Amino acid sequence: MKLTVLTTILLVLPLKVISCPLAGYWKSDEEKTLASFRQVIGATQKQKEVFENNFFGNLYIHIECEKLTSVMDDWMETKDYELVSFTDESVIISYASILEGVVTLEATIENDCYFIDVMGGQFKEYFCPVSADAYSGAIKLAQEAMRDDQ
Repeated sequence: MKLTVLTTILLVLPLKVISCPLAGYWKSDEEKTLASFRQVIGATQKQKEVFENNFFGNLYIHIECEKLTSVMDDWMETKDYELVSFTDESVIISYASILEGVVTLEATIENDCYFIDVMGGQFKEYFCPVSADAYSGAIKLAQEAMRDDQ
């Protein structure tokens, strides 16, 4: 009996990890993202003013096997996604967007974080792991802000 349980655990656990390679709680990393942005050649003054003024570092994402929830300030959105492919270096997903149609997005894994290309690959927005408590705190603040806006 113990052998059956152990075998089941060893077979099922890797399937969960494989099917959900980015599962967890993530937050935009302002410092890493701005370091990447500052390497952009030809960034406009307006882009610098917007991006360097608390633009990054506020977005939280909870990724599950088939959906992700994004939370920032007074905004929250949940969307289904499909895992297209993955390697040890990157994960490619696709999802439907009302504004953009079907979107395919590649997340490149770098150490404990991942990044996505921004502005056609001119720089990278980094996302690093956070605790479930930090994510829950962001949801609570967003919900309060949404109530205040009504």
